Amino acid sequence: MTKISKKIVIAVAMLTLLVMIFAGCADTYKWGPIAGGDKDAVVENNGGLAVKQGEYIYYINGRTATSDITKKEDNTFGKVTKGAIMRGKLDDKGNVKDPVIVVPLMSLSSNKEGGIFVFGGYIYYTTPSIATDREGALQTGFLDYMRTSIDGSKTEKIATVEGASTVYKFASDALIYYKDNKITRIPYDDNSIGKEETVAEDVTGVVFPQNKTYDPKNTPIDDVIFYTKASEDEEATYNVTYVVSTKSGSEAKEIINGSTYTDSNDKKAQFTISLKQAIAVSNGIELYYEKACSANTENPAGLHGALYSDGKLAVDKEKRFTDKTYSTVLPISLEDGVYVVDSNKLYKMMEKKNADGTLSFFDRDAVIDFGASVNVVKFVDYSFDNGAAVPSVVYIKDSVMEVRALDDSLDYNTKIVNSVKVDTTWLMPEVIDGKIYFFNSDYYTYVDVIDLVSGEMYLTKDENDRDVHPLANLSVKDSKTEQDKIKAEEEDKK
Repeated sequence: MTKISKKIVIAVAMLTLLVMIFAGCADTYKWGPIAGGDKDAVVENNGGLAVKQGEYIYYINGRTATSDITKKEDNTFGKVTKGAIMRGKLDDKGNVKDPVIVVPLMSLSSNKEGGIFVFGGYIYYTTPSIATDREGALQTGFLDYMRTSIDGSKTEKIATVEGASTVYKFASDALIYYKDNKITRIPYDDNSIGKEETVAEDVTGVVFPQNKTYDPKNTPIDDVIFYTKASEDEEATYNVTYVVSTKSGSEAKEIINGSTYTDSNDKKAQFTISLKQAIAVSNGIELYYEKACSANTENPAGLHGALYSDGKLAVDKEKRFTDKTYSTVLPISLEDGVYVVDSNKLYKMMEKKNADGTLSFFDRDAVIDFGASVNVVKFVDYSFDNGAAVPSVVYIKDSVMEVRALDDSLDYNTKIVNSVKVDTTWLMPEVIDGKIYFFNSDYYTYVDVIDLVSGEMYLTKDENDRDVHPLANLSVKDSKTEQDKIKAEEEDKK
């Protein structure tokens, strides 16, 4: 192939990609305005399937799938019901009243941390693209990163990125995503969306802290991201960890490198860092990471953590929590350790020194033996049998939510919250003000609410005294299925 023909092939390939990415860029979005909402209120539970802002709750109206999109109309703005973002007002009992569609698009991805986000006057979310390639095939493997004003009247596309499980973060001032070893930032404010910026290339790992609480009156604690790269020294046995602000034009700086743990270039005190989690707390961000040292197999490995605050990582006060890698780690705090789920058992772990100076961990006895695979939802204080509230854990076992005390010595320490089946295909249930919002497998995977204390599901009655799920706005297809089901049940009673 000649150089000229190669250039033609490359040009055609790039043109095809541009068509795939940008087809539909001229879309117009007309909806609203819808009365209500409070852009100045504090936000709780950002990133979940339900987000509270003041007296209002925003939630995803049912879990959908890209396979539900077989034609453009299935996810065309203004035509979507199931998977749309809704808003209701909370009454004095915490129940949702008068829910209405604010964003008539599917909110969906394969990112387990990628729900909906609310910052001030905008809702941020992802939705499968309905752009088409040259052959007319839908490109639902691409995600559109979007924002819509809380009254529904203004909708904008921030970016289109290939990959339904791309790691990303909606911050109050930018979208940041990690793809193909590159971190990209797209800044925005209330009035405009800025140009794409490359934050870093040749990146080997990232963690994007996400503070579930957002107060528009305060500077966000989580307005940074962390990432790792290989050392520029080809002979190095360590990598470098960086931090950079989410703000446009910010410069990255090193927080862990080859001299962090040694003053003498001692390879036995130089580590490869694997970033795991970053959790916003009142005084900074707790950064959790694993350390490995190829030059010294006796060096402490496992999960470590330190506080990032005021532009510095306090490695001099670093804590160690485990002596090996675990797939499910649930941090409590730097001071109290972490919970680890391993072989269906829950352990509390943190390094400590025995009386003889040797090291050990709180992993000799399980806090809880679940007896089966579980998905942990939240750690709470819970009253069993009208007793005093005790530290407990809400989890999903065999698709049913249970709550169990962390003290197995209690006479009564486990309770099924409700026997309704929970869908965990995408986003996990969320606990907000004692209410559990979840995708209900028993009701077409629409969102329902259970009161954690009473275990009762929030239902109302129709004119025929049948149960109504007040948060669910059924699609035409699901509504017909439900009507056919009711009709069949009535026929059986005759």
